[in-house]
Amino acid sequence: MAEELRSQRLDVQQLVRDEISNIQTYEEFNAFVTTFDLDSEIVSKNLAKAKSHFERKSSDEDQTSLLGIPFTVKDNVFVAGYRTTAGCVAFKDFVPLASGDVFDLFYSRGAIPLGKTNLHELALGPTCHASFFGPVRNAVDSTRVAGGSSGGSAVSVARAKYAMLTIGSDTGGSVRIPAALCGVCGLKPTFGTISASGVFPLSGTLDTVGMLARTMEDLTFGLSALIPEIFGKEVPKRTRGKKQRIGIPGGRYFDGADDLVLKAFWNAIDRVREEFEIVEGISIPDEEKIARIRRAIMLREGAWFYSEVLANPEYREKMDPDVLAAFDAGGKMGMIEAMQAESFRLAFTSKMFGVFDEVDFVATPTCLIEAPKVEDMMNREEYARQRPLLIRNPEVWNLCGFPALTLPSHRLGGTSLPMGFQLAARYGNDREVVEAGNRIWQSIHS
Repeated sequence: MAEELRSQRLDVQQLVRDEISNIQTYEEFNAFVTTFDLDSEIVSKNLAKAKSHFERKSSDEDQTSLLGIPFTVKDNVFVAGYRTTAGCVAFKDFVPLASGDVFDLFYSRGAIPLGKTNLHELALGPTCHASFFGPVRNAVDSTRVAGGSSGGSAVSVARAKYAMLTIGSDTGGSVRIPAALCGVCGLKPTFGTISASGVFPLSGTLDTVGMLARTMEDLTFGLSALIPEIFGKEVPKRTRGKKQRIGIPGGRYFDGADDLVLKAFWNAIDRVREEFEIVEGISIPDEEKIARIRRAIMLREGAWFYSEVLANPEYREKMDPDVLAAFDAGGKMGMIEAMQAESFRLAFTSKMFGVFDEVDFVATPTCLIEAPKVEDMMNREEYARQRPLLIRNPEVWNLCGFPALTLPSHRLGGTSLPMGFQLAARYGNDREVVEAGNRIWQSIHS
């Protein structure tokens, strides 16, 4: 699409007009909190820049390789002059004066924003059934959840008419879960790779800004344009005849999984055996403590940041009960427990480096179940039962800060719902995991 824009076989104004019109065709999915018009200054400025550039047929692509490419923004990312709600009543009218760093990064590359996407309230949940603006519905089946918390972002990519990029944030799987449930690709980079400044925080220790796209090729293109110093580099050539090793843990990373999820994952593994050496039964350290420790860190930090919101009776009345209960628990956590959790995180991260002394990557299903029904998630007991099955495999990589990628584990279509294949790598090996993801994509989807 970028090449067609540069050669003017595709008119950038028509592309943006078509995509804005397309958003209106899936309004029932509730993917957006705010959409931008063609005449909005935020759209028209980069649109004019792209048109001028393409008409001049300029060969100068420095800093502008996203010129004319549409993108959407999770509504916890500040955009100057436009409301940023975090899906919560407390911020329904909040308009920031400055944009988040990640928005500015996209915008400075010439990408054209189309709107702010709906999310699980305050980014605290893996389903997106709980938002002040109503639930986000799955891109494939509107009776089911989109996954969260970046659900609207995933839907905007999956339902786009053309190729599109989107911004998400990920504290326990919030990029990868909706990407998996909606059948697109998503990367949670190494912690700190993309600045989280100007993004409503949930946990400063765990929050990671990531990207979603429909295909691995799109995702790679976007990452290379956005952060060329990392994703534009060549991956070191592998020794001829030596396969990279994918490790597969056992036990809890498969316990409780849907049969179809397991079948799709192992079919995908069988397809990549010629490309990679598969090592089954690897061990992830301290696995029984990961969920509790990550959640303790997240909730204590979130409760501190949103303390004024949580103390407001009018806000509490209109907030989701599960979100409130989680934050309230975080607010009661003592200093000793918080210090113990942080001490565990540091020790766990150190141990995780050892995992990658034996293998190059770790693979699991992204989520252990298909997208649940929206109405089922309104039942607090059912939500409590299914939530761990969505978040268990993604959250490992937030606790240690290592990069993790999801891509569809099977070809989409027919009656099956999307399911995800998660691939993680050593701290800092973002380019390597994306390169491997491209090879896996080719094996599964070509």
